[in-house]
Amino acid sequence: MLRDCIGVYWGAFDPLHEAHLAIIKKALETFHHLIIVVNNHSYKNYTYTLKERLAKIQTAAQAPHMTVFVQDDLNPIDFKYLKKVTSSPICAIAGYDAYLNWIHQSTSEERLLYQGIAVIPRGHESPHLVDKNAFLLEIDPRHKHISSTKEKKQ
Repeated sequence: MLRDCIGVYWGAFDPLHEAHLAIIKKALETFHHLIIVVNNHSYKNYTYTLKERLAKIQTAAQAPHMTVFVQDDLNPIDFKYLKKVTSSPICAIAGYDAYLNWIHQSTSEERLLYQGIAVIPRGHESPHLVDKNAFLLEIDPRHKHISSTKEKKQ
């Protein structure tokens, strides 16, 4: 079932770090194609430019079955957009914190449009999955404590 899906992983990747790469690697093993959506919103103050973030992704995570899109204020990469670019089932990929934010900013019907929601646990947490199409996508435990906020401070 999951091998038929396109995985979609949204993030700022500011900076791109080992946990992002672990998620990308796991997604490439899990789904037949991966779309990485790089957020570039005007209301955010990024440490790295869009060009730098895209270059790091292209250098670190090259795969023949991977596509990178940019999402900004005027060009949202949402389910409606994704259905225009693929006829395959779509699975969203989100860290647990992003999944919790999504739950509070959307309806269950909107989330059910996705074939699945792959949730990546962080730290030692045991995520509570509220959607019937949500499932855990485990990454190497060494990477579960890494966050962009922590990486920026180092």
